[in-house]
Amino acid sequence: MENERPELPIPPEVRRRLDTWRPLWRVFLWLHYSLGVVGVLSSALAAALPVSWLVTLFAVLSACCFAVIGFVSPERRYLGLIRAWRTLDFAATQYKNGLLSLEELLAWVKRCEEVATEPSMHELPLERLGLLHLKADQRAKNSPIQPSE
Repeated sequence: MENERPELPIPPEVRRRLDTWRPLWRVFLWLHYSLGVVGVLSSALAAALPVSWLVTLFAVLSACCFAVIGFVSPERRYLGLIRAWRTLDFAATQYKNGLLSLEELLAWVKRCEEVATEPSMHELPLERLGLLHLKADQRAKNSPIQPSE
């Protein structure tokens, strides 16, 4: 096809973030659910069983699970990382296909860095994060596929 553009390579600083954030959001998601499930199950067992050293162990395990959840906040970290990763992945795909300039991509990197690392932003609605992508008319204008007249 004559309108095809060659794909641009994703800059290493962008690739590094994508490759780091993806496993990190998975770790925090796994931590959130596994610690929560273990905490609830061990708490239920501690409450249901007759008093013994095992009950004490379940109670301590439950307390430790919920303490880690409260201290580390894996759900909030997951939200920040997944939002940043998804947005940067989308921006990198646009850049790779010639729909974003390097300058625009680096602006997205900066914004995504803030979303990934700033805890106060992790639970904000997407509209308030500044991560909404190009408006439909801008995407259409930049698209290599133009509607026929």
